[in-house]
Amino acid sequence: MINKKTVQLSVVLNERVYDDVKKLAIKKRTSMGNIIRSFIIKGLNVENHDENEEEFRRMIHDEMTEVFKQEVERLIKLQVKSTKASAITMYTGLQIMSESFADDVSFARVVASASKQAAAYMKLKEKTDDEYMQDTNEILNGMKKVVRAGEE
Repeated sequence: MINKKTVQLSVVLNERVYDDVKKLAIKKRTSMGNIIRSFIIKGLNVENHDENEEEFRRMIHDEMTEVFKQEVERLIKLQVKSTKASAITMYTGLQIMSESFADDVSFARVVASASKQAAAYMKLKEKTDDEYMQDTNEILNGMKKVVRAGEE
């Protein structure tokens, strides 16, 4: 069975454990020695696993970090582009609006109304791309409110 050198060992068990091992050996149709060897091997495997668990965690963490690092960096770059485009759009819109209104009061009302509409929009539940495209009416209605604020 085992080609490697073996060492014989004596084990002292209390009666209850002895009876349990004996019953298990009968049930599995093997010797009590095989049952005890199996338990020792399983126990050592568990101990070895517990000792190496932290090492496994570190290795998994390192692998996941390596895999996700490029994607996270890509998402950050996309967010920066989106923020820049949003800022350009906002300032362009403000410039056009400031040139369209003769008085500062109307302009201030439009900006305040637009800010309120933007805040309300940001509070909306996230949508899929298809839902977003279908719900352009919400955005158009918000724009109409902004325009009406400038006309008051």
